[in-house]
Amino acid sequence: MQIAGNIFLKKALYREVSVFFIVSIFCPFLFATECSLQGNAEKVEWDYVADGDTVWLKDGRKVRFAGINTPEIAHKDRAAEPRGDQAHSTLKKLLSPSPYLLLEIAERPYDHYGRLLASPFLPDGTSINSLLLEQGLAFQVFSENRNPYQFCWSELEKKAREKGLGVWKKWQLLDVRADRLKSGFQVVRGYISNIYRPKSGQSIWLEFDGPLVIRLDKERVSKAWLKSLKGQKVEVRGWLVDRRKKTTLKTHQKPWVVNVYSIDAIKRL
Repeated sequence: MQIAGNIFLKKALYREVSVFFIVSIFCPFLFATECSLQGNAEKVEWDYVADGDTVWLKDGRKVRFAGINTPEIAHKDRAAEPRGDQAHSTLKKLLSPSPYLLLEIAERPYDHYGRLLASPFLPDGTSINSLLLEQGLAFQVFSENRNPYQFCWSELEKKAREKGLGVWKKWQLLDVRADRLKSGFQVVRGYISNIYRPKSGQSIWLEFDGPLVIRLDKERVSKAWLKSLKGQKVEVRGWLVDRRKKTTLKTHQKPWVVNVYSIDAIKRL
């Protein structure tokens, strides 16, 4: 009995040591999924909150928050989108206790409007994007930039979506066949009916069973992934563009296009 007890005790100790060893090794990877500041950041002084995801700095730079998109506030010829004003006012409240914020600059630091792209944090390292996502006041977006916070932000958005918070209560998720498509950031669902992979050029085209096509870079996808999508129902998020406003389309071309820079923007349903 004593021998059996000793063997049992040794096995128990072995399991505990093994668990401790595994946790010790993998803890850095677990902590890497947290939303708090992980990299080098620039301390800046903010001046003006333009909307829920854009601020002006005292030094004159305009900063667009990388990795999220908040609904638009009212513009000259457009009404505010659902939750746009709330996202705007929430960001003001988050920033108001301090004149400073921290910016982790994106790998590709400027967008095509010349705005600085950065992940914003409060002075204590709290992620501003996270606070907006968990309240349902922002959508996660995916770009070609590396994003160490992607998993964490996805989990926060998923929880907000499950609870029906913010945009997930008011925003209209579009069906590519049943709903009228419109310009701007949208979340669209539909079936992939065809895939074009031209020999020339850098683009791949995923056609919906409806008036929309997804444009992807060839270098960012695999043949196996493409093959798995055909005939499948997917959800895509991004900025919809009406191609008829810029060019004359051929009869087989879809009038609407969404440019996707990461396959994470396409979700199989």
